This record gives sequence, structure tokens and C-alpha cells, in this order.
Amino acid sequence: MTPHLNDDDVRRELVACLRRGVRVQLVLSKGFGLARAKLPFQGGNNTKNLERLYRRLKNHPAALARFDVRWFSRDGQSPVTTEEQNSHAKFMSCDDKVTIIGCSNLDEQSFNHSREVNLVIEDATLTQGFDRQAFLPVFNRSPRVDLSKP
Repeated sequence: MTPHLNDDDVRRELVACLRRGVRVQLVLSKGFGLARAKLPFQGGNNTKNLERLYRRLKNHPAALARFDVRWFSRDGQSPVTTEEQNSHAKFMSCDDKVTIIGCSNLDEQSFNHSREVNLVIEDATLTQGFDRQAFLPVFNRSPRVDLSKP
């Protein structure tokens, strides 16, 4: 779960993971930081970056089937599109064993221009608890990304 996904290296690694069989569940903010994303060296907005990811995966239907991307929603129906109401959470879990939580977005600014801090915790019980209590409720109520809709 991240407000921004626009780092080239992160996109490249996501594609590699999906192609080798990893299932990826992702919650993004639809309307967060749009003005900043347009600035030079910021990597663009989430919609444009998802389009880039889908283009790279278009010839890999099995990989696309493992890629479940949702827009953050508070009401379970519509994505939040205003900056003030959107999610600013930064959380990742891997293989039900590792939690990464901190202040770094998955974006050009955080990885290449800012000083960010993340905590990596290798603990299955903690990771599964975070997934169950923090991530899955948000993921399950958030609508799937449909890039055919504005």
C-alpha cells in the first residue's frame, strides 16, 4: 500500500516478480500528489505508471492475472480522488513473513531525492497480523483499477 508508485526500478522489479509467479496485491491512491507528479524527475502519476506496467505485461496473461491493483477507497465503492481524503500509508508485506513499513513511497522522489526511513521486520506472526488487521480490510473494500474509466 503506497500513495505513489512511479519509480522505474520498482516497476521493473514488479514486472519481474509477476513474470516469475509472484502474486501482487497493491492499493494505490488515485488522486494523491498529482501536481508534484507532473514535475521533472518525479516519475508521473499512478495511472500513467500502471499503464506502463500493464503494457509491459500485456503479452503475459498469467502475470497479469496475478496482479490485483486497487484504488484506495473509504466507502468500499468509489476510489478517493482528493488529496486530503486519500491514504498516505506506506506498507508492504512479503511471503507472509516480512513487513516493511515507514515513510518511503515507491516513487522517484523517495528513492532518489529524499532521505526516507523504512523498518524491515522479519516476523511471520507480526506480518500476518498487519496483513489481517491493516492491509486486507483496506484492500478488500477498495475497487479494482479499471484504466478504461477516467
